[in-house]
This record gives sequence, structure tokens and C-alpha cells, in this order.
Amino acid sequence: MNRILALFCLIVLSGSTAPAATADGQTPPSPRQRLSINDGWRFSMDDPSGWEGKILYDVRPELEGVVNDAIPADTAATEAVEVEAGNVEVLKPWILPSGNAFIADPDQRHQRPAGNPMPDIPYIQGDFDDRGWESVDLPHDWAITGPFFTGDEGVGGGMGRLPSPGIGWYRKSLYIPVEDTGRRIFLDVDGAMAYAMVWLNGELVGGWPYGYSSWRLDLTPFVDFGSDNQLAIRLDNPPESSRWYP
Repeated sequence: MNRILALFCLIVLSGSTAPAATADGQTPPSPRQRLSINDGWRFSMDDPSGWEGKILYDVRPELEGVVNDAIPADTAATEAVEVEAGNVEVLKPWILPSGNAFIADPDQRHQRPAGNPMPDIPYIQGDFDDRGWESVDLPHDWAITGPFFTGDEGVGGGMGRLPSPGIGWYRKSLYIPVEDTGRRIFLDVDGAMAYAMVWLNGELVGGWPYGYSSWRLDLTPFVDFGSDNQLAIRLDNPPESSRWYP
């Protein structure tokens, strides 16, 4: 399943070292606590009014030679096309450090730029009223409810004629007790398609562009202990992207 916002968990760590054995030789319980936060999300399609086309992971090349859904979904990929962003602000520099754990050479790891880009996006604000949004539990797939595409418009890549392309927002409030101060708080994601961006309390934490793998973000620097913390996640599945409905 790649078109869904899949399992989310909150990870609480009380320390980075393994617990020492007790006097009787028994190993004490692990300080790690894993909590599911799959329930009770709010969901809405599309970016807020006035922000359309402004929240970008990167600038993408124009689509050319688009095929219809009679072509198998696993046809050969096209050659990569480099596109200059120009003066357009993109969020990729804040997202790339999320993958540093997979880069063995420290000199090759990405440095997070200073500052918090686009802090005024309405949907990342703690006081934004999302009560009119749809209530969903994870995993969630906005395309599965249809409607099916008819004719040739919007169809491509063998995607079952379901409306998988688009932008979706997910919001959830998390209360993190003051007793957790000093612990490290992680967000684990089993899968999110695609170009996920994660904010906590209005700060861009990071994200993950690829929809077919799990990933983890360290929320700790952005947590307000002893208070409600607003989590906001944006997904952007571009046209002609993969989503296989068998």
C-alpha cells in the first residue's frame, strides 16, 4: 500500500544506552515506549486558499509524452531531468537531513538551513480550526472512495482510474506530559505517499519524499512538554505517480 498515510507511532526514549542489569542479574524493562497515534486525525484535500502552488518540495519538470492506463505501470522510467528552481522557494533543504542516518560518511550528510521556512501556512498553526475537516483513522487512502475517472482525463500509469494524485493534509493534537521532559520523542511512519512534510507546533521538522519505505523523525527539539502539540502532515502525490490498485 503506497497511496496511504500509513501507521504512525510516537516513540518515547528515556535514554540512549541499554539499561544495566539489576543485582539479581535480571535486565530491567526497556526505557523505550511505543505508542500508536493512528486514531483521531483530521484530513482535508488541497492547500489552503492563497497557498496553491507555493508549498514545494522541489521544482518538477513538465510532464511530456504522458501515456494512458493501457500501458503497464512498470514500464521503464524516463531519464532524470534537471530543473532550475530560480527564485522559487523550495523546502527540500529542510527535508533532506531527515535521511542523514542512512549516509555513512558524515561529510556527505545534509545540513539543515537556519530558520523556519513558510511559518505562516494556516494549516500548521496550533489555533487553526480544523473541526470542519474529515475525521479519519490511519491507515487512510483518500483515493479509494473515488469517484472513478471516466474517459481519458486524469488517467495514466495503470492506476485503476482512481483519483490518487493530489495534495492532502493531516492534523492531530498530541499532549506530551511534562514528566517526559528529558526524553527523546520520535515519530515513526510506515509509509506516506508522497513527498511528506511534517510540522510540529508550526516548525518544519522534516519529511520524506519516497512513498515505499518507513522513516523516522526526531520531534524532540520542537516539543512543548506539558502542553498540546500540533502535528501537521502534508502529502503531495503528483500526476502520473505510481499507485497500484491490484
